[in-house]
Amino acid sequence: MVQNTLLGVRIIGWLVIVVTLWALAPRQSASVVFTQFTNEGGWSTMGLSLMVGQISAIFGSTLRERFLPGSDATAHMAEEVDDAGRSVPIAIVWSYLLNAAMGFILLTTYIFAIPSVTDALNDPSAYPFIYVFRNALPTSGVNGLTSIILLLVIASNISFNAATSRQTSSFARDNGLPFSTWIGHVNPGKEIPANAVALTCLISALLALINLGSSAAFNAIISLQVVALMFTYCVSISCVLYRRLRHPNNLPAARWSLGRSGVPLNVAGLAYAVYAFFWCFWPNVTPVDAESFNWAVVMFMGALGLSLVQQKIKFSAPDTLNYYEDSSSLLWTDLQLGAGFNLTQTAIYGIGKAMNESFLVTPAVNDTSGRTRFTKSYVLARVEL
Repeated sequence: MVQNTLLGVRIIGWLVIVVTLWALAPRQSASVVFTQFTNEGGWSTMGLSLMVGQISAIFGSTLRERFLPGSDATAHMAEEVDDAGRSVPIAIVWSYLLNAAMGFILLTTYIFAIPSVTDALNDPSAYPFIYVFRNALPTSGVNGLTSIILLLVIASNISFNAATSRQTSSFARDNGLPFSTWIGHVNPGKEIPANAVALTCLISALLALINLGSSAAFNAIISLQVVALMFTYCVSISCVLYRRLRHPNNLPAARWSLGRSGVPLNVAGLAYAVYAFFWCFWPNVTPVDAESFNWAVVMFMGALGLSLVQQKIKFSAPDTLNYYEDSSSLLWTDLQLGAGFNLTQTAIYGIGKAMNESFLVTPAVNDTSGRTRFTKSYVLARVEL
């Protein structure tokens, strides 16, 4: 219900802003919008300036809850989605396509409504979109449209937090984070990872405060986010592509598939992720000093090093690579070897396969947290929702 309400808010907000700019904002000519380029970073060529300038576009397109709202958020919430094997990929594809079209319309409208890029960048508000609104509306209208933007940001942050908390909880569930037991705990009454939700809210608020002290530090963190996303895309897509090409029989039958276009799309996605990963380390302007330097490379290597140390010390990944679904009422998920993989649902049973040997797995006695614990390897558990 909440997500449906937020979706309606986003669509109405999009319509109000686009229609207002169409009707009231001054317009640049099509030749200026589509053929005029400026090199504000001091780079030697316009082509190099264009490549470096892609960081902002990459950031916008990867944070889909803002530019392409929610196209992969369903994947992070898959354990709470009915018939996830079919519903999740359909939601991802259609939301990406539809919101890409909406984003293109909004972006094109916005560019047409900018009388001067230089004036927009130097606006006293420090927000170019307010400059655009001010050229179209009186102060009351600017406040109204800005309020809509703020409302959309709040709605996006709710989606961000919902998705991020589930990722955090899942990673903690596999002992991939410090204090994993506390972070990965699922509230039995609310049936949500309440501790992970609170933690992600707190960290987000603290990160936002950095911008008050240093915009350079805040921008470095933003760049780190894009770099980390591209790196994870490279790893995940390359693993799937390798298995598709070398061991296709080991992949489970998909409930929803792109068919023959799957491999070309994987190749294209991997190529773009590698390309974006490379350019995300570049600074925005030259010459480079301590403030304009892109510190993402330092932060990324530091975060990667800490992650490897954590993995060596504690992390234990699930032993099975399969992730199945059986029907609209059954969810398949991986179970972990060793310390156990906790599931909050009941009525759990499954069949595991190790090497060429099949065996039946039954749930152990519930632990003190009320969650059912399994300790077998290569287990696929079927959970009745």
